[in-house]
Amino acid sequence: MKKSMVIITTILCLSITGCSGSTATASPTNVESKAIESSINMDITDSMISYDKFEILENEGTPVLRVYLTYTNNADKDSCAMDEYYINVYQNKIQCDSAFLSDENVASDNMTKGVLKDGSLQVAAEYKLQDTTSPVTLSVEPCFNDDFAKQEM
Repeated sequence: MKKSMVIITTILCLSITGCSGSTATASPTNVESKAIESSINMDITDSMISYDKFEILENEGTPVLRVYLTYTNNADKDSCAMDEYYINVYQNKIQCDSAFLSDENVASDNMTKGVLKDGSLQVAAEYKLQDTTSPVTLSVEPCFNDDFAKQEM
């Protein structure tokens, strides 16, 4: 029986101007926020995740990408987005490190919140960028599936 593994790859063009300054605080400074017009939806047996938007922040002089997704649990037991999906960001063909921000973003905190059957919530993940001009690839795949279907935008 085929297992489903879905990899979503999307290229986000980050053409940001005015990001060269650094901040002395631990809180990020919102530089730019964009939404991509076409939708990506990954629907596997027990859950679904869909891309919402991204924003570029600055944290102590380092550009940070925050990606927002909506997670839905379709399983009979509670689950969370972090247990179901690997989310990675690549820039210049190199995986970006996770970023940890002190801005207490609700969607970021939701990555580990349990969701009951048929429940949904917005989640977010943050990554340190090398720069704000090179394209970024977002990759999302289920943790426990071996076969895949690919969606691109």
